[in-house]
Amino acid sequence: KDKNAVLVLCGSLSPITNLHLLILEAARDFVETQGYVVQAGVLSPVNDGYKKPELAECHHRIKMCEIACQSSSWIRVDAWEASQPSHVPTYSVIEHVKASNPEAETFLVCGADMAASFSNPNVWPPYNLRRLLDATFAVVLPRPDQEKSLKDSLEALSADQRARILIDHGFPACDISSSRIRSYLKEGRSIKYMTPDPVVEYVESEKLFGFQSRERHP
Repeated sequence: KDKNAVLVLCGSLSPITNLHLLILEAARDFVETQGYVVQAGVLSPVNDGYKKPELAECHHRIKMCEIACQSSSWIRVDAWEASQPSHVPTYSVIEHVKASNPEAETFLVCGADMAASFSNPNVWPPYNLRRLLDATFAVVLPRPDQEKSLKDSLEALSADQRARILIDHGFPACDISSSRIRSYLKEGRSIKYMTPDPVVEYVESEKLFGFQSRERHP
């Protein structure tokens, strides 16, 4: 019998991009090949206490995530992490999601950069990483050019930890990122098709990330 699963994508999401949504769709396909039925995909914007440069205020990031996934039948936003009084570790987010979905296995969905950082104790203190991988599997979707560096980084982990990290080798190369969108906005360039149209409209209406309107010919 297939088991239920919930996918969780954490991050700044400042702003959310089409790649974030594509990663969730690809991860759902991959997880379902492992014998699970994916019940939901959860977007969890990071808390403002993360203090990352150019991090839009959480109410903006929550709103952009909500409008980005309004056409999805299975992706939703969980504002718990963003609404906490201070920054919370990723394992706490996973434990919160698990408490809300006790019958489902959780899968943290991430790119190769995040997974490669698991072996860096300055980024992931051993206690935090152990508690995270005790609570969840990680599904990693690397680009083809990241495969070797990811493999090398994961070798530093224990065999038990590596067993909790699943890699989908079929993800296509794609270079859309939140930082690229922010750069384009500062340069007055179009971000259409990099993030859903309702998010583009929201960024423009709220003048986020240095957006400045300019006249465009049809």
